[in-house]
Amino acid sequence: MSQTPHEQHEPSYFELEKEKLVSEVSESLGKAIASINALNRKIEANSGVGREFAGVSKLWKEYERVMAYTGEEKIATALPLASVAPGATASDDSFGAVAPGAGSTSYMP
Repeated sequence: MSQTPHEQHEPSYFELEKEKLVSEVSESLGKAIASINALNRKIEANSGVGREFAGVSKLWKEYERVMAYTGEEKIATALPLASVAPGATASDDSFGAVAPGAGSTSYMP
């Protein structure tokens, strides 16, 4: 008996297995994409936290740089905003950037 174009044929074993494997691959790819998206969100969150500490890190680096200097010339170089009275040295009480009325008795105008 020959089949007419209007009759549907039963799928072969190969076609059934092919459909099953294609659906498994599709499902696995969907899970992989979802996992990659979740990982991407976590990486973005972690880098955001890192950016939040950039200012604090910069401040600590500056503190470390200032604390690394010793000696009169190096202190004056490390603290460009410090007001040093003419003839004053780092060991003098008049060294430093202390504003009037800030509690220091060694301020010299």
